[in-house]
Amino acid sequence: MQQNEIAKRLGVSSTPVREAFGILQAEGLLVLRPHRGVTVAQSRPVRFEEAVAIYEIRHVIEKLSLRRIIEGQESDLLRELAYVIETGQEAYQSKDFVKFRYSLSEFHRVLSKGTGSALLSTAISPLNAQAQFFATGLDHDGLRHSHQAHVAILEALLEGDLGGVLQLEDEHFRQNVQRLEDANLEG
Repeated sequence: MQQNEIAKRLGVSSTPVREAFGILQAEGLLVLRPHRGVTVAQSRPVRFEEAVAIYEIRHVIEKLSLRRIIEGQESDLLRELAYVIETGQEAYQSKDFVKFRYSLSEFHRVLSKGTGSALLSTAISPLNAQAQFFATGLDHDGLRHSHQAHVAILEALLEGDLGGVLQLEDEHFRQNVQRLEDANLEG
């Protein structure tokens, strides 16, 4: 589909559509075909090692964020994380699983802001998008477990328990890797 066609359908200029396409292309979600428009990127088999590497990078950045949040007493960021958790809980209770999945992704996006580095937050965005693809196979129970891990991480953050929060982050990472193993990705 052409960007002008989408802009017309949305009732906006082509500039925000072009910018959105650029972001989605950078995240590997769209493929630009000159003079033919854009298409959604075709999923390709993901190797287990590739998927784990994405989670490992995100894990390292999130541990940095968690340390900086506790050290800096980032109350605005804590409120934003609490709001994301609350929104996710409401979505789960109302069985709006699309919104619930979004809240899980949003938790990681907001958490990455804790690094205090716009560069790192921007760099991790495509990794979060790719990690969402891996999570699409999770059933509602798996999604609920991820949400519970996020709740526990937030509670430890609010208590200022650095050791506890890092331990919870490590456990969340291990659970994510276990889910990848259970998904039988190509080796």
